[in-house]
Amino acid sequence: MVEGYNYEEKTNTWKRNQFIDFTIGQRIFSTARELYIWGREMSYPSLLSTKSIELMQTNHLENSMNDISYGYGWAVFDGQRNYQMGNLGTDRKYITHGGNTEGFKSMLINLENGEYIITFLANTGDQTNELELARKITSLLLHSK
Repeated sequence: MVEGYNYEEKTNTWKRNQFIDFTIGQRIFSTARELYIWGREMSYPSLLSTKSIELMQTNHLENSMNDISYGYGWAVFDGQRNYQMGNLGTDRKYITHGGNTEGFKSMLINLENGEYIITFLANTGDQTNELELARKITSLLLHSK
């Protein structure tokens, strides 16, 4: 298991995460490969029903919030509106899910219904800007064609 770190500017040092909290129900431990499989499931279902996938990728906040598009666990971008959360700066359709906990960050993106699935994990705490990294990777992929 990889250890997480946070940078302390006052002392100019990296501090290792001293604990992993297994008591909080929202913690998930994963590998980049497992995240990739989950991202692929969103386009090529083998475990979940088509209806479940559809519900996960439907904006359930449409009637209550104009700046966030969120399904069940995924920020949903239809390529038409410029939502705030998880915005990768492209007009392509995609879904994304990020996460973080003490010393760790992650990102999973399914772009254009599985044309690209991007996943990465970091153990450098708040020194990783996962959204900016995701934007750069997405831009490189889309402009390299």
